[in-house]
Amino acid sequence: MIPLVLISIFVWSLIVERLLFFNSLYKQDRIRTIAMNKFLEKRTGNQQTDQLILEEIRLSISMSINGHIPLIKTLAAIAPLLGLLGTVTGMIKTFDVISIFGTGNAKLMAMGISEALITTQTGLIVAIPALYMGRFLERRSERLRHNLDSAIMRAKRHK
Repeated sequence: MIPLVLISIFVWSLIVERLLFFNSLYKQDRIRTIAMNKFLEKRTGNQQTDQLILEEIRLSISMSINGHIPLIKTLAAIAPLLGLLGTVTGMIKTFDVISIFGTGNAKLMAMGISEALITTQTGLIVAIPALYMGRFLERRSERLRHNLDSAIMRAKRHK
């Protein structure tokens, strides 16, 4: 259960960081400004070199846009598996209780089954919103990359 809580805290801190990052880029179309400023700093006047510089800028900004999204999606996929592990652990405990005390001690059996169900539920509670937010952030990053690509294309035409 503790690993699921830690994953939940970690994944939500990554989600909040990405949301703040994307919001800062959406304000006044900052992605175009950033790309153009970087290009103006580095341009040489040589057409081939400037093309390479624009491509480098595009790749660099694209990597920062995509940051943490694969990790968010991976943690969202791991959470239900950890919940399932808790299910298996709880059921093993239940069978241990049955092997020692027989089926007459319903309270001890219920504790093991309860542990199994709670960890599965927690894994799903962590995973479902994290999967949704991972996809939401992925769509926002795609839009930002599209804006970046159009800014780079404009820069190539207007050198």
